[in-house]
Amino acid sequence: MPQGKSKPKAQLPSNFKKKSANKFSQGKVSRTKMHKKKKTAGNTGKTGLEAVQQRLTTDIAKNIEQQCANKVKANEGKSLTMVKPN
Repeated sequence: MPQGKSKPKAQLPSNFKKKSANKFSQGKVSRTKMHKKKKTAGNTGKTGLEAVQQRLTTDIAKNIEQQCANKVKANEGKSLTMVKPN
């Protein structure tokens, strides 16, 4: 083999993460991630009962909104006439 300069190694990008050599740590979730409580719009700073009540009220409001939209669609194209009382 001829003696000469060795080829320069390719530089890895700075955001490149090397895979862990320890096969046992693969797929494990860190303790902080495991015990971290999810924050959703429904439960931030509220007790469990308040969160449930808020979810119920938003569900009811959405349901009423949907019913109104359905009624409007059903009445589309129908002409409204005034009925004179006797």
